[in-house]
Amino acid sequence: MLNFSRILCLSLAMSLFCFSSAVQCQNSFEFNFDGCSLSDSQGNVGDITPNTLVQCVCGVEADGLDCDGSNVFYQMDDLTAYFSLPEYTFEFDFLAKNNNQVQALFSVMKDCSKDSMVAFQYIPQDNEVELVISRIIGDSWTERGAINPDLCWHHVAFTKSGSEYVFYVDYNFVGAFDNLTPFPVHPQSVSSIGFSPCVVAGTDNTFNGVIDNVIFTPTVKTGVQLSNENSFVDLILNNDTTIVQGEAVQIFSGASCSSTVDWNPTSGIDDPSQLEPLITPDASTTYYRTLTHNGCTMTDSVRINVFDPADLDCSKLLMPNIFTPNGDNTNDRYGIANDFIIDELLAFSIFSRWGELLFTTNSKGETWDGIYKDTPAMSGMYMYQVDYLCGGQEQTARGSFGLMR
Repeated sequence: MLNFSRILCLSLAMSLFCFSSAVQCQNSFEFNFDGCSLSDSQGNVGDITPNTLVQCVCGVEADGLDCDGSNVFYQMDDLTAYFSLPEYTFEFDFLAKNNNQVQALFSVMKDCSKDSMVAFQYIPQDNEVELVISRIIGDSWTERGAINPDLCWHHVAFTKSGSEYVFYVDYNFVGAFDNLTPFPVHPQSVSSIGFSPCVVAGTDNTFNGVIDNVIFTPTVKTGVQLSNENSFVDLILNNDTTIVQGEAVQIFSGASCSSTVDWNPTSGIDDPSQLEPLITPDASTTYYRTLTHNGCTMTDSVRINVFDPADLDCSKLLMPNIFTPNGDNTNDRYGIANDFIIDELLAFSIFSRWGELLFTTNSKGETWDGIYKDTPAMSGMYMYQVDYLCGGQEQTARGSFGLMR
């Protein structure tokens, strides 16, 4: 006799339960299209079906699913049960090639009557992505989120928790809506990538671009979680920095499968054709990196300031006056900004306003993450003291800074 588990796998309304290990809970899926595969990497959803043929091109990291703005689009298995779950996060990445008209990105719809549906479309004229969820006309939520026009790849995320829905574009919060009762999804809905029932096949309102990383998870991701998962596609990860003359900077990059890499200027770069070259500038320089793929070109830059040791001022230790350890990967750690002037760090210590020692190190590269005794430190003012050797002399720098969450 089979042993039934008591884990509720889909919605309570459907009364669908998971069985023992003989049957897996089909409550998540992930399509990354690497190797031009149309299969769910978790094996819970059937293969995606192309309308005419399968086209794959450069995606976020490897392959992405290409749509031609006409007859090349894709349909998925019935996802009604997934979008009826009490909680979930649905997300995907897209790169648009045509910026002249509104285009369907993804839809779960029976027809074009706005009867119990979810749909996303790209509105290039306004640099926005629009989300529509609806029960019937007059009982729906429509929200638009601005994309970052400086990026080629854009990330879209949509969460549901009970009757509350939240929308994110390019990892930024767009809006939230509580319908008091969840919106249903029509049981006869068809799920489409790059298409919707409001579009006639062969018209220019099908999506013209690339879709990648179509992911559904049965939990609600917060804005912080989404930001932490951000791979900063095509972006230089280095902050602007200062080095001593003769030193080199290793460039680090977010994910990219760009077919063309151009650096300008190229002076001091060991290999200008690489995403992550080693740069040894002779003088302070702003380096620009341009990436091209799938008809889109984007440029990012990094400033490398070169410091002449003859101009060294040992008394000018630079310490930030504020930091924000909130998990958004920006200004999340507190440390010495110009530690290159330090010959030897004797002690870098952080204290509460009552004088309690919260953090100390004698390693120049070590920074504070805002955690004390496994607990996030409260917002407020803190004090630092840095004892160090510079030019053969012992120096001490003291001051205060703010912590904001």
